[in-house]
Amino acid sequence: MDYIIGDETIIPEKDFACYTEKCIAMPDTYMITDNQQTIAPRPTRSELGLPEDAFVLCTFNSPYKLDPTVFESWVTILKECDNTVLWLYVRHEETKKNLRAYAEKLGLDASRLIFADHETNKAKHLARLSLSNLFLDAFAIGAHTTCVDALWVGVPLVTCQGDTFVQRGASSILKAIDLPELITTNKKEYEDKIIQLVKNPDSYAALCQKLLQHQKTTPLFDTAGFARHLEKAYELIWQRYEDGLAPAPIKVPKI
Repeated sequence: MDYIIGDETIIPEKDFACYTEKCIAMPDTYMITDNQQTIAPRPTRSELGLPEDAFVLCTFNSPYKLDPTVFESWVTILKECDNTVLWLYVRHEETKKNLRAYAEKLGLDASRLIFADHETNKAKHLARLSLSNLFLDAFAIGAHTTCVDALWVGVPLVTCQGDTFVQRGASSILKAIDLPELITTNKKEYEDKIIQLVKNPDSYAALCQKLLQHQKTTPLFDTAGFARHLEKAYELIWQRYEDGLAPAPIKVPKI
């Protein structure tokens, strides 16, 4: 491959030498989104085994993205915040059993972990995701498409930005929807941000309102705008080829 699509957040210029491909730096975000996605009728929380009156923290990252460090952070948050549950996407019974056991080992009532099975219908998945209050990103490998899904259904997300491509996707996405205040850079800051949102209903409500406004006014869900910038990138790549030049990093101008 000659090129990789990125942006200044997910592939900083200082990391260009770490890639065999040359980086196409998109002006807003590397992530293409679909602003025509449909959302099925919303189920009730009770239909999905969720408490009606709890603050639902969720993580729909695939289980392979979990590690003890991030799970311990989630347990710390749950223990600090009364009337919260953690809703996780887990398909296999052995994984559920292991997570419950580890929660109990850390002093958390395992009943506060609620598991969601796989949903093949995307519109139904988006509908159920909208029942949560706050999406918690993982550390070692963070959310990318799942981050976009949460923001599309109006659920804010807190991430902890790391050093690698897979740890910086949500940061790029949050910047593209102009919510940089949800990007943290260490475990303590991550926990404090989430706890602050859970314990301050007014701040949380204001954040949700801001998210809904930014869905329509920021680049993240401007699908046509992304297409224009990608087409510009292709033109620049082709012009280098026509000029007999080797692939090189390309910064796509804002159109």
